[in-house]
Amino acid sequence: MKFIAAVFVAAMATGSNAWLFSSCQGGGIDNWKKNDCHNVDADSVQFQSDNGCTIFIYGEEGCQGTAVTTKTQNTCFSSTSGHVSSVKCVEGL
Repeated sequence: MKFIAAVFVAAMATGSNAWLFSSCQGGGIDNWKKNDCHNVDADSVQFQSDNGCTIFIYGEEGCQGTAVTTKTQNTCFSSTSGHVSSVKCVEGL
């Protein structure tokens, strides 16, 4: 977990209009543009945002259905269905 946090911090220095996403089951870290919906396939996910944002975690693709929302960074979360199919990070909420 410390390695992921270190990579998050290092990657944040490279993009101020982005947020970092990672599956809690391992794999890579993605640097995505804020306010866009991204389809994923994971049991649980975590994120980090340079300017702060609220992450919306969906059990359906296309950011549809009921979302779990949080501003808590670097902590693993899942959707209400127990599987994450899409995510969106929104600033200003």
